[in-house]
Amino acid sequence: KWLGIFWAVILGCAMVFAPAVQANSVVEAIRVSFDVPGWIVGVIFAVIMAVVLVGGIKSISSFAEKVVPLMALAYVIGSNIPHVFAMIFEYAFTPMAATGGFAGSTVMLAIRWGLARGVYSNEAGTGMAPLAHSSSSANHPVKQGLWGISEVFVDTIIVCTMTALVVLCTGVWTEGGTGAALTATAFGAGFGNAIAGTVFVVAIITFFAFTTALVNVYYGEICMTVLGGKKFILPYRLLGCAFAIIGSVGALSVLWNLFDFFFGVCAVCNLVVC
Repeated sequence: KWLGIFWAVILGCAMVFAPAVQANSVVEAIRVSFDVPGWIVGVIFAVIMAVVLVGGIKSISSFAEKVVPLMALAYVIGSNIPHVFAMIFEYAFTPMAATGGFAGSTVMLAIRWGLARGVYSNEAGTGMAPLAHSSSSANHPVKQGLWGISEVFVDTIIVCTMTALVVLCTGVWTEGGTGAALTATAFGAGFGNAIAGTVFVVAIITFFAFTTALVNVYYGEICMTVLGGKKFILPYRLLGCAFAIIGSVGALSVLWNLFDFFFGVCAVCNLVVC
C-alpha cells in the first residue's frame, strides 16, 4: 500500500507538469509557422483546457474519441514515404554510421532519450494506463486489454514511425530543426507546399497535444482523489492549466527534466510491483 501511495504522489507531480510540455509543442508549431506570440497561444490553450475539464471524464472522453482517431488517420494518410527505407539501410553501412557507432556517448544519449520519449509516447511500464481503462464500461477485462495493446501499437509503431520517416525522406533532418517545428517543415516539404504542410501539421499537433494534456490532468486528478479526496480536484485542474501557460512562455528544459524524473520514478515503482 505504501508503494501505491508513493506512486500516486509521484504521478500526480508528473501529470501537473505535463500540460506545459504539450502546450509548448503547440506554441512552437504555431510560432514558427505563423509568428504568433507564445503567451497568446498558451492562454487560449489553458482556457479551453479548463472548459473541457469542467465536464470531467465524460467531457474528456467525448472530445478525445471524436478527435484522436480522425487526426491519427489523417496523419498516416498525409505521410508520403518514398524510398526512405532504402535510405535507412544505405546509411547503416556508411562511415557516418560507423563513426556514430564508436561514439559511445552518442549511443548512450540516443538510448537515454529514446527510452524517455518512448515511455512518454505510450506510457508502457509506468502503471498509468489502468487509470484510463478502469473507467471503461467493457463487459470483460480482456476486451479492454485488447484496446490497451492496440493503442500502444497505433500510437508508437504507426504514428511516431510516420513522423520519423517523413523527416528522413524529405531531407529536412539535416537542417538543424527540432521538435514540432522540424515536423512542420518536413510535411511542408513532403506536400510540395509549405503552407499546406504547415497548416496540416499545426492542426494535428494542436489536437494531439490538447487531448493528451486533458488526459494527463485526469490521471493526476485520480491520484489526488485517492490521496486527499475530491476537494483537491479543482485546485489541481487550475494548476495544470497554469502550467500550460508557463510552458508556452519558456522554462521548458527545467519542466522536461522534472517530468522525466517523476515519470522515471513511476516506472521503477511499477516494475517493482510487476
